[in-house]
Amino acid sequence: MFEAVITGNTSYPGVHKVLNSTEDDHVFMYWDDHGVPCGLMFGPPLGTEYYQWWFKPDIDRSLKTMFDKKMYKRMIILVEACNSGCLFEDLDPKMNIWAMTAANQTMPSKGIYCRQESKLPDGTMFPYCLGDMFTINVMNDVEAFDGRPRKLKDHWKTVVNKTATTKDRAGDYVSSWGNEEIRDNFTIEDFWGITHREPHAHRHHGEDNSVSFFKYIS
Repeated sequence: MFEAVITGNTSYPGVHKVLNSTEDDHVFMYWDDHGVPCGLMFGPPLGTEYYQWWFKPDIDRSLKTMFDKKMYKRMIILVEACNSGCLFEDLDPKMNIWAMTAANQTMPSKGIYCRQESKLPDGTMFPYCLGDMFTINVMNDVEAFDGRPRKLKDHWKTVVNKTATTKDRAGDYVSSWGNEEIRDNFTIEDFWGITHREPHAHRHHGEDNSVSFFKYIS
């Protein structure tokens, strides 16, 4: 179903809203869940007990469909999942997609605020991780700039450094794939559709051609 949504396939059973972007748009996609080598896992659909998988051949097909249908001018994809680098290791830069993944092809991604770090009010250890290290660092960096221009390249470096393994903690192997000219020459706001809060602020490129994912779903 997710493949149908991002490729604009309104004929897929059960799909009511799809991405409706054009060749003039910047598209931003963020995916956060479990992963296996060359695959992503979706939680079981309502009323079922079986998880669904989205493997690399399906992802490749989806991205090629979006490219062929001219559903974007440029696209960035962020993925929080174990082994997520495997999904984009051969991503053709000519497709105008840049992907940042929480892990490389073989390593897991790490949770944060887990067990000993998270206690319930009565002192009981909370048995789950409340966040993912990569995702937390992505969000913290975006929020720290509060809508001010933030180069994707600087954002990338910050997330890599704050998520990396150090002598004090186990971290992730954050990785970069595809068209790195997008990473090196554009800003977060060019894709995230962030609105400035400061009255005096101005947009980096003069106009907002970014696609907040749900803005163009119809």
